[in-house]
Amino acid sequence: MGLKPKPRPAFYTMKPEEYEAACTYFYSHAWFFFKHADIILKDSRLYLAHVPAHNGLMYSGDFPDGNLWVYLQWWLNGPKCVRTDEEGNPALTVQFGGSELSGLNECFHVRPDGRIEEYRTNYFSNI
Repeated sequence: MGLKPKPRPAFYTMKPEEYEAACTYFYSHAWFFFKHADIILKDSRLYLAHVPAHNGLMYSGDFPDGNLWVYLQWWLNGPKCVRTDEEGNPALTVQFGGSELSGLNECFHVRPDGRIEEYRTNYFSNI
């Protein structure tokens, strides 16, 4: 009797076009999810919904992509995960990137109109 191999996360098993479509769907609906967080967080069938978009967090083991709960917690509790630029335009952080050691962090956020943009932050603690 050996250990059963763990199933690979969707991030690794999806065809590139399927992954791109799933990410596009998630990003285009991110603001809907955020605005309805109170409803989603009351139902595990909703907040445990798999999100196949790579979140960019290091050291996440077998979970390079998460569930809706992870993103909602970032947006509701992360002081800089819901960003507003100088002109008052809001954005939700959807992917982290960079290194805690170097402090060079390139992240991505999505605007209410669905545009995805890269932004830089000096430290992860600012997020």
